[in-house]
Amino acid sequence: MSVVILRPAHIFGAARNIGSVLADPLASYLWSIPPVRLGSADSKMSMVSVSTVVEVSIRAAKAPQDLNGKCYAVKDLDANFFQFYQEQVLGRKLWPLLRVPDWAVLLAARAADWWYQMITCMTSLQNLPAPFRWFGCIYFRDPMLCLTSQGVRQALLDLTIDDAATKKNLGDYNSRFFKLAL
Repeated sequence: MSVVILRPAHIFGAARNIGSVLADPLASYLWSIPPVRLGSADSKMSMVSVSTVVEVSIRAAKAPQDLNGKCYAVKDLDANFFQFYQEQVLGRKLWPLLRVPDWAVLLAARAADWWYQMITCMTSLQNLPAPFRWFGCIYFRDPMLCLTSQGVRQALLDLTIDDAATKKNLGDYNSRFFKLAL
């Protein structure tokens, strides 16, 4: 049995109209945020379109014995997460003069985490039997679909990957498909 591991970067689905973009929960959430610059423009994240992931998967499936047992990173570009989503996916221009610094974004996310934890703890204390009430303080939220300190920290860090080995073994996979996706 041949096994090829593909490690895609942050996957985004570029769409042709705003209606289908807003069906994506992350894009819909970011649409609710004004188009301001958040954090440093220098922080980059590797991203890949759905069409590129499909193309690389097909290429890897055609030669599994040659690629067996290896892990290949897949990306289209390295870009600032907030700027990319606002400009490329949502089609909005960032406000040129307004930038919210990293510390302010993290502080707001931490306040949201604290507020959610407090509300969750207070409401769960009424519903749980007495021996299990301490479970009420444990909360779970999607870090990318809510303003959470975990999600904000990820978007403010440099999270880039190197796909040179993938391009060497599978060819230049993203040039044609990435242009079509945007």
